[in-house]
Amino acid sequence: MRYLDRVFLVVAFIGLLSGLSFKAWSADRSPDKNNAASSAKVAAKRGEQAKEKELATQQSEEEQASS
Repeated sequence: MRYLDRVFLVVAFIGLLSGLSFKAWSADRSPDKNNAASSAKVAAKRGEQAKEKELATQQSEEEQASS
């Protein structure tokens, strides 16, 4: 095997590995169904927390007004 053949094979192998790793990286970052579902859960949880916080502030205001 000649030197240039080895160089070509090494470069092709490195390119293949980097392409596969980029494909895996971009798949992790894509907004697929699982990510959308978890985002919806997070948004619902934040909405519940906001409602609870608003209710707590209303109760504390009522307590301050009554005393």
